[in-house]
Order: sequence, then structure tokens, then C-alpha cells
Amino acid sequence: MLDGLSSGDLKEIIFFEIKS
Repeated sequence: MLDGLSSGDLKEIIFFEIKS
């Protein structure tokens, strides 16, 4: 499902979601 994203990209997405 998320194998197309690197751990770094995933962390950025999570951080962005928390900030929103």
C-alpha cells in the first residue's frame, strides 16, 4: 500500500497531517 513511499516521505506526510 505504502511501498511506493520511503520512510522519510511517510514521516513528512504524518507530520503535515498533525500540523493541519
